[in-house]
Amino acid sequence: MPKDDKTIGDNSQLEVDYADLETFISDMENKQKAISEATGSLRSHLKSVLADTGWHKRAAGMIREINAMSETTRADFLRTFEPMFDVMLSKKWRDEAQDIFSDTTKTEPAK
Repeated sequence: MPKDDKTIGDNSQLEVDYADLETFISDMENKQKAISEATGSLRSHLKSVLADTGWHKRAAGMIREINAMSETTRADFLRTFEPMFDVMLSKKWRDEAQDIFSDTTKTEPAK
């Protein structure tokens, strides 16, 4: 049956060349290994940056996620997010994390 006449999903006449299949499998394994190595390297770099800066992992992730949005999507998101964040910070979160936002964390002179 010619390829053009083949119905989608009809693989009753499928012929597979072993060498082609082995090449495909090897290629996919090599690509997966490269991806795994790159992912490990990225995670290691991220861990180092977070340790050096003291940034919260999830906060940095959220900033990266927002930054990765298209300009239009980000603008739409920020129009809602900013006022929601501001009201939660001023009405609830600032009081809960007073030690973070106050000057009381400054070192006092020894007595």
